[in-house]
Order: sequence, then structure tokens, then C-alpha cells
Amino acid sequence: MLTLLASAAVTAEQAHVHGSGEVNVAVDEEEVLVELRLTAADAFGFEHAPGDERQHRHVQRVAELLADPARLFTLSPAAECVARASDVDVPWLHDDDNSDPHTRSSGKAHGPAETAAARDHHDEEEHRDVHAEYHFDCGQPKRLRAIDVRVFERLPSVQRLRAQFVTAQRQGVVALTPDYHRLDL
Repeated sequence: MLTLLASAAVTAEQAHVHGSGEVNVAVDEEEVLVELRLTAADAFGFEHAPGDERQHRHVQRVAELLADPARLFTLSPAAECVARASDVDVPWLHDDDNSDPHTRSSGKAHGPAETAAARDHHDEEEHRDVHAEYHFDCGQPKRLRAIDVRVFERLPSVQRLRAQFVTAQRQGVVALTPDYHRLDL
């Protein structure tokens, strides 16, 4: 299970495309691990640190949504899966004083003569991502046939999810969209 997630993490770090994200699913006996990666722009509508109280509240509301796997994923009912845990890494959630330089603008303009290092640092600051992991326990894991990915309903700026999955029987990669959001396992 860790191999799938490790390779997915490398892929996620290489690409930052607005409107797109990743879902990785690993089924290991009774346990199902679902990983979700999105750009902050798709999750929140912006990639900068919240600038006012309204934006702070918005980040909190989205973080609460992301922490509730039942609102984002529906596993085959016959599999009797129950969400056991979720872990959501949301930029700025606990950054009350904005002291982390990666969560606020550097205030420096980068012109044509900027160095590659400065450009890369600027890109790191501007391109924020959200990462979440969800653990499910299934009473009838052999009956797990599909996962309905409802991320598109909740976060409409997400238009495509690259979904990787691995089970004891097979593995694969598919593209999910608002019109095709069922991941057949």
C-alpha cells in the first residue's frame, strides 16, 4: 500500500495543474486507504494565505469538508465500510501569525533577470496543495466493487482527477470527471 502512495506523492510533486487532482486508492484486506491531492486554488479558490476573516472562515469550512470522507467518497454499500480516520493537510489552517514564509508572499518582484532559484522559490510560495488521507475498515471487503468520488459535487472547480488504484486482484489508472466519477475496482 505504501508503494502506491509513495509513487503517487512523487507524481503529485511534479505536477500542479489547476482543475486537476489525484485520488489514490489502496485496498489491503479489510482496510481501504484513499488519498486525495488537490491544488489550493481548486479547494479554496485561492493559493495565497487568507487575507481577511472571510477567507479564514472559508478555509476552515473547506477543511471541515475535506475531513469528512462520507461527503467525498461513497464506497460500495455491500462492503460495509466505515471511515476510521482522516488526516488532512491544509495550508494556513494553523498559521495565525503568518510567520511561515511559505504561506505568505515574499513581497519581492521577480523580473526577467531573476535567477532560477528565485523563480523556483516564488513558484513554491504561489503553488499550494491540499493533501488528505482517509482510512476505511470494511466488514465485507470482497464486496467492494467501486468508489463513487463525489469531490466534483463539493468542489466544482475540480474537473479531472487522475485515479490510481491497487487491490489484491488488479491495479489501474483512470481519469475521473464530473460526468464519470465512479472508480471501478
